[in-house]
Amino acid sequence: MGLKQNAGRILAALFALFTLLASFGVGNTVQVNAVSVSAQEAFGISPHLTGVVLAFAVGMIILGGIKSIGRVSSVLVPFMALAYTLGALVIILSRVQYLAGGVAQIVSGAFSTNAAVGGGTGFVISRAMRYGVSRHKRGGHGQRGHIRRRRQDR
Repeated sequence: MGLKQNAGRILAALFALFTLLASFGVGNTVQVNAVSVSAQEAFGISPHLTGVVLAFAVGMIILGGIKSIGRVSSVLVPFMALAYTLGALVIILSRVQYLAGGVAQIVSGAFSTNAAVGGGTGFVISRAMRYGVSRHKRGGHGQRGHIRRRRQDR
C-alpha cells in the first residue's frame, strides 16, 4: 500500500471522526436546548428529563433504521403541518385588527425603492458568485503574469 492510499484512509477516518463529533454539538444540541427551555417555561418540565426523553426517542428511531425513520416521519410530518397551520391561523385570527395594516405594509414594502435596490444588488452578487468576477474579457491579469513567468523560465 502506497503513501497516498495510507494518507487517504487516515484522512477519511479523521473526517468521519470529526463529522461524528461535530454532529453532537452543531445541530441537535441547539434544537434539544430550545425544546427543553420551551418545555420548562411552558409546562415546568425539567430540562434534564426532556433531554433524556428526546435522546431515548431519537435513539429508538435511528437504531430502527431507515424504515423506522420513514414510519415515524409519515405520521409526524402531517401532524406537524396541521399543527403549524392551525397555530398560524389562531395567531392571525387573534390579531385580526392588525391584518389589513400588515398586508398594506407588506405590499408597499415589496414595491418600494429599497426593495428594488436590494433585489438588484442580490442578483448582481449571485451572478458574480456563480460566474466569477473578471476585470477583462478573457481572464484579466492572472494569465499575463503566468505567461511572463513562463517566458522568464526559457
